[in-house]
Amino acid sequence: PAGGWCIGAGWEAAGLSHVPQNPSFSREGLGRDEGVPVVAAALVCAAQSTAGFVPRGLSLRRSHRGALGTPSPPREGLSSVSRVPRGGVVPLSALPVAPQDAGVAVFGLAAATAWLKVWTTLAGKDLIDPKLSRKVVHSGSAPLFILTWPFFTSGAEARFVAAGVPLLMLSRLLLASFGKQPELLKAVSRSGDAKEAVGGPFLYVVMLLVFTTAYWRSSIIGVVALAQMAAGDGLADIVGRKVGGARWPFSDRKTYAGSLGFVLGGFTVSLGLVYWLATFSCVDLGGLGLADVAVRLAAVSVASALVELVPLGDDNVTVPLTAAVFTALAFGLPLSPVVALS
Repeated sequence: PAGGWCIGAGWEAAGLSHVPQNPSFSREGLGRDEGVPVVAAALVCAAQSTAGFVPRGLSLRRSHRGALGTPSPPREGLSSVSRVPRGGVVPLSALPVAPQDAGVAVFGLAAATAWLKVWTTLAGKDLIDPKLSRKVVHSGSAPLFILTWPFFTSGAEARFVAAGVPLLMLSRLLLASFGKQPELLKAVSRSGDAKEAVGGPFLYVVMLLVFTTAYWRSSIIGVVALAQMAAGDGLADIVGRKVGGARWPFSDRKTYAGSLGFVLGGFTVSLGLVYWLATFSCVDLGGLGLADVAVRLAAVSVASALVELVPLGDDNVTVPLTAAVFTALAFGLPLSPVVALS
């Protein structure tokens, strides 16, 4: 839409506490090519405030006028952002994060919070087993986050803005380890011990952060590795507990059914996410057809499931690292991180 929008409320909807006390976008201040919908603008403001880019009490208002149909004056550089008195002016163009990236990141954070809330609420009301609730959260958190990746811009900073989501998750887990997030602790802990928050769940989010920044959407290596860690490992536990049956001779905990659940879950989610990103031209499959891609991903899933059987280290580390190596081998890709800022 043409023109700007004024925003005066609705910060609580984003679940954020540190927000400007006088946020607004001057209606007459945005040119036609810079109009921002109300909801997107609110998300941008919330993201910038949460990241500490906008001091409390600042008014986010364009400092120049741009009449409809006329070019806007050149944008000011980042050096124009400064601390000013309440009611002062900060150019929107001077904010260091692209509005679209900030909005998508906040949406991803809100979605992750909602996903956790739904399952913890069900478990809290005894409508679902707490163990099942934890594994459903485990299985879905990383894939849901990856679903948002195509909506970030192609800017150099996009992957780092996206990485802000797992960074905030890590901060919450650290708080939970000190007993400051009881609901989160209940969701991720088996026994209620606060130390568990910086165990497996913490490593899970660390891997999410590492693969997001290292590979981003430029390579399927990170996507497949995270899918195996989340959906594969998560469904192995869910299916193993639900179906039971014969166990592997070298393990008193791992079942054949659980391993099959790992392969099916890891393969299905990996295939879905790879083609989801390919649909938006985020990844290049090198001309491979569906059958070729499926066979390669099935092999990666089997290898990852076998590693999950080995009682060595934490599955949240060994599984994604194994999946990354085998994905690189299966698709003939370089294993080195794709860190080009593009």
